[in-house]
Amino acid sequence: MSQQTNHAYEFGPFQLVPEERLLRCNGGAVALSPKDMDLLLVLVESRGRLLQKDELMKHLWPESFVEEANLSHHVFMVRKALNDHEDGVIYIETVPKHGYRFVVPVRQVREEEEAATIARRQSSSSGDGHADENLLQIPDRLTSDSERKLGISSKPASQETLANQESLARRHWLTGVFAVLLLAVLLAALAMTFIPSQGRWWGSRKQTPTTLPTIQSLAVLPLANLTGNPEQEYFVDGMTEALISQLGKIGALRVISRTSAMHYKGSRKRLPKIAKELDIQAVLEGSVQRSGNQVRITVQLIEAMSERHLWSDSYDGEMDKVLTLQSKVAADVAEEIMIAVTREQRSRFTETRSVDPEAYEAFLLGHHHMGKRTSEGLGNALKFFQRAIEKDPNYAPAYAGLADVYDLMCGYLLLAPREAYPKARAAAIAALKIDNKLAEAHIALAKIKARYDLDWEEARKEFLRGIELNPNHAQGHDWYSNFYLTPTGQYDKAIAESEHARRLDPLSININLNLGTSLWLAGKHDQAIEQLHKTLEIDPNFSLAHSILGNVYVSRGLFEAATEELEKAVKYSKGELVMAYLAHLGQVYAASGRQREARKVLGNLLQLSRKQYVPAESIAEVYAGLGDKARALEWLEQAYEERSRTFFYLKVFPQWDSLREEPKFQHLVRRMGLNP
Repeated sequence: MSQQTNHAYEFGPFQLVPEERLLRCNGGAVALSPKDMDLLLVLVESRGRLLQKDELMKHLWPESFVEEANLSHHVFMVRKALNDHEDGVIYIETVPKHGYRFVVPVRQVREEEEAATIARRQSSSSGDGHADENLLQIPDRLTSDSERKLGISSKPASQETLANQESLARRHWLTGVFAVLLLAVLLAALAMTFIPSQGRWWGSRKQTPTTLPTIQSLAVLPLANLTGNPEQEYFVDGMTEALISQLGKIGALRVISRTSAMHYKGSRKRLPKIAKELDIQAVLEGSVQRSGNQVRITVQLIEAMSERHLWSDSYDGEMDKVLTLQSKVAADVAEEIMIAVTREQRSRFTETRSVDPEAYEAFLLGHHHMGKRTSEGLGNALKFFQRAIEKDPNYAPAYAGLADVYDLMCGYLLLAPREAYPKARAAAIAALKIDNKLAEAHIALAKIKARYDLDWEEARKEFLRGIELNPNHAQGHDWYSNFYLTPTGQYDKAIAESEHARRLDPLSININLNLGTSLWLAGKHDQAIEQLHKTLEIDPNFSLAHSILGNVYVSRGLFEAATEELEKAVKYSKGELVMAYLAHLGQVYAASGRQREARKVLGNLLQLSRKQYVPAESIAEVYAGLGDKARALEWLEQAYEERSRTFFYLKVFPQWDSLREEPKFQHLVRRMGLNP
């Protein structure tokens, strides 16, 4: 009798036989595609060792270039076959950004020839070393034709022949089972193709475990640039931001905002660490490829603490349909995690339109430059948003971006309010005429209504409508707090709204700063100081944080500490905001008895105002510190007329405490639509 030995690997309830390319579980065959089998074999044979993604892809596709998403797909299918993560058992460990490792104990064995095994069983069953003759008898009803078709003979069979026959029958049975399973999979896939969509894009390469954990918070990590061109980084970052914005429309899901997500660009931090820092349950990561007019977005959803792969998919389309691709991703994520989506939110995923590719690129470049928050960056952003509008006059987000640029240029003292805000208002209104469900446009208009029009009720409505359309718009919550609730004296609500904004964007330096501002103006000085120190931990050279911290110290009567912080603000300032910091410093000099230094600051501001725009409120602030109430009120009147940068804080800024009992000051507050 011939002997044949096969190597096999045993792990858990599974047995993997490489020579037969067969995976068994408790004796039954498990269906795997050829590529899935190749992947499982290399993982098991390299058990305990981290296999880099590049190494695996070269092993699976040695002669061709394929995308990383294909590897993720096959890893998922192997995990599904192994029931990975069920009952707490993990077979394949994901090492984010690197690769995979097979982590369960594996025992290598040799499979004895099946015939010998069967022979031993038969021998033991007879009790005397002879096979039971009844087991070898052929039923009389089988004709010779039937015998020939079934491959049997009515003649007595030898033990070795019978073993070979039983082995062959078993192989036929396994082949049949595999064929049935394969047919079932194919029929299921075919059926899926023809199921009515019901809001779902069927036919994509989606892979999902049978059950997903309840996910109510996630972060979209910066997508990888697979365009092959580093100059396309702005495009890839823009796609990341677009996915964040789309998912942010789901009210039941907390989505981390762009600023915090971008902190992990190029980071090697493990997902559990990121999850802890952002207080999230899952991450969406992936890549963007682009070839000419074709775009591919590949994403995968991962449970952050366990690093468990939950779902993956790829989306292909042309540039003019890129908005539809983004909506598809968001809709599919919502469906996969079974999060509650309102009818209006769902409609936003399907109400997409084509966009001129050149307009979309200009729009992304506009946002890229606007994020730099420099005079040059804002100037470039203005040009790119205008170019986007020229290329596609019906692209509403470009108008909303233009409104934001004008608002920032005024905030950074690059434009006078009278020049900036009418243009900003026109752009925001134009955006809403095209798309009245664009959250960014409502929020842009709300800022103008508060800061320039002093129309508090309309500002409140626009803020709330914008937040309703995108509940995860962190800046919307932040600006609602600082541009409406705080100026109107609703301090507790303002702090709560700022806290909510920070939870959505915990690493945003501006949101952390504005929370400190809200605490200061609410009279919570100790908490404000603590919060502003946390802000400076993000960026120790953040001039605006030093300025606000200096003002908090002024409110506490700590003039020496205040002077130190405000001098740092002046030192670290790189733009026109230095004028505001000088005004704060001048008031501190005056309050601490350093009249000469205060008058020198005042003289510098007055001289500078003859050459360029200097906010009237800055000059009024130094006069107030010097005790010249009449001049201070005159300049405040001018600040009202020009709508100076922070004039809308008139009711609550401590800088004006010495003027509050003055009738002219109270009249000015009432003209602003507020009670003194």
